Amino acid sequence: MFLVWEVGREPNRSVPPSEEANNGRLVQAMLELIDEDPQARRPETKAVVEALATLAERKAVLCAETYYALGVRLRGEQDFERAEEAFRLAIQMAPDWSRPYDGLGYVLYSLGRAEQSEANLRKAIALDPTWGRAHSDLSVVLRLQGRFVESEQYARRAVALDSDSLAAQNTLANVLVSLKRFDEAAECYRKAIAIDPQHPTPYYNIACLRSIQGRPDQALSFLEKAIELDPAFRQQAKDDPDLESLRGMSAFEKLILGDG
Repeated sequence: MFLVWEVGREPNRSVPPSEEANNGRLVQAMLELIDEDPQARRPETKAVVEALATLAERKAVLCAETYYALGVRLRGEQDFERAEEAFRLAIQMAPDWSRPYDGLGYVLYSLGRAEQSEANLRKAIALDPTWGRAHSDLSVVLRLQGRFVESEQYARRAVALDSDSLAAQNTLANVLVSLKRFDEAAECYRKAIAIDPQHPTPYYNIACLRSIQGRPDQALSFLEKAIELDPAFRQQAKDDPDLESLRGMSAFEKLILGDG
């Protein structure tokens, strides 16, 4: 695992060896968790990201990893301008590290700067061609631009690099939905769920797929599981057009109101 923990540390700051070792373990944990939980939805991912992000905010340890963690946290809060700043600081401190380019690519797309977003994601891939997460994220950006053939190519590359990646399987499934290859998409979602049955995102996505297919009962069952694992999906489901076939169902309304 590529680490840059020593890069960019504030001069003349003394860190006890025990604290140094603990920080190193936090970095290792973050990098492993974030690949499968890029939005830091799960409690264990949130905790590690928060611990490292706090070090940057308090200026306790200023290095590429802490700024990267801060960018991830701010991205999750949809504070994209500050997330961009954090990722750029990480890049400044470690210009040959792929991950902050990937994070920056995500937030730049959210800020409406698609061309810059794609350039940064391609930079991440160029720096580490074997890192599936960057291929997966580029696939997402291409899909959102309607470039489905290219998107599928990068999604399949991500799966080829790591077939046991929940994120890669989920990304490929989303592309296949856009291509209306619903049976293939459902199989990828099922693979993602099998990889990690406690991750909420594939349940939510297959709920949307079943709703699109006009199977509201199945959609509701998957949506209930997604919300059970992450209540934040309750708010997302309220206005999601993919769940249109569920609107008007009493069970859906109860679930969205928090009574289900």
